[in-house]
Amino acid sequence: MQKNIYFNTASLNNVLIWVISFIVFPLSKFFVAIKISANYLTFFSVLFTIFAFYYLINDNYLYFSLFWMGNIILDFCDGQVARLSRKVNKTLFRFDAFSDYFKLSIIFLGVGIYYNDLNVWIFVFLTNFLHLFFVILEKNLYQKIKKKSKNQNHFFINYFKTHNLILAMVKTVIPVVLNVNGHSLLLFFFLPLSIENCIIILIYFNLLFLYKMHKTIKLLLKQKI
Repeated sequence: MQKNIYFNTASLNNVLIWVISFIVFPLSKFFVAIKISANYLTFFSVLFTIFAFYYLINDNYLYFSLFWMGNIILDFCDGQVARLSRKVNKTLFRFDAFSDYFKLSIIFLGVGIYYNDLNVWIFVFLTNFLHLFFVILEKNLYQKIKKKSKNQNHFFINYFKTHNLILAMVKTVIPVVLNVNGHSLLLFFFLPLSIENCIIILIYFNLLFLYKMHKTIKLLLKQKI
């Protein structure tokens, strides 16, 4: 395993993001070769999510899974294609980021419609609300003032060179469990399997958003205007 400058920076300390990035990288190079832009890939990932939503609310798990998988693949590819083609968006309008908010919200809505259960609707509402609140803090405020920690730039494989196996595995798993990122999309495959699965996953997201918001607010309170 080695670092790849064309992968998302989150892949440095998140083994799942690194693995998915590694798998889709040849496809990203193919898209660059046939001159398909990152924005087109983002657009098609949104389109795939809409199809996934449609099949979810119509109780077709197979097609929901296929289109959701297509969305995840394109979601990873668009950033790689932008970096490979040296066309990374540096403007304040981030089409990729805004599309992510839409995609998560529409799938949360689909889960509510799919189960049509009061408890699920309550957790869907809370998850969507906390997610959007987290995004406002994290993207619009926190990213402007936070300093990069050494851990953010630490390649996870190096843990296995400097720590014993158990400690290295723990340090590798922590960023996966305590962060919401592209790897979190994999949990959405389990949402339609049962109400119990759905509620457990939504509770996990809620606790994670609350934890991240708490850390962000604490940092913001230390900052002066």
